[in-house]
Amino acid sequence: MAQASSSPTLRGNLPGFAITSEPGWLPPQHPAAAAVAAVTKAADGRDLGRISLYGPVAVDERFQGRGVLTRLLTALSRALAEDFDLAVAFVETANQRSLAVHRHYEMAEAAHFEAGGRTYVAFTFSPAAFAQGQS
Repeated sequence: MAQASSSPTLRGNLPGFAITSEPGWLPPQHPAAAAVAAVTKAADGRDLGRISLYGPVAVDERFQGRGVLTRLLTALSRALAEDFDLAVAFVETANQRSLAVHRHYEMAEAAHFEAGGRTYVAFTFSPAAFAQGQS
């Protein structure tokens, strides 16, 4: 089931949004499906529990640096915490800014993979832990 979380509008503007979905909703050739496969392979047989995909996430540049992303991720994590054990995101290695953001939030770099001729990093985090302030 796809979900969306948005930050409260500030003076009629939408500062940002975050989208989640379940892995089975995407075709196998999609990079998100490859991210889940890479994370599962890297787990080397460990049970990862119920997995949700997270992303894309976007914050209007006028609102960046004002805590919007933290509020979005916290709301998203609270919404996912009861139904999912692990959230998986993927970031193209060329996107240094997004890589830095995911690392800032201490999301685990669970795997590196290629899809469609591009190289990605798969990040994971526990929605329950993030919702409680621990990623």
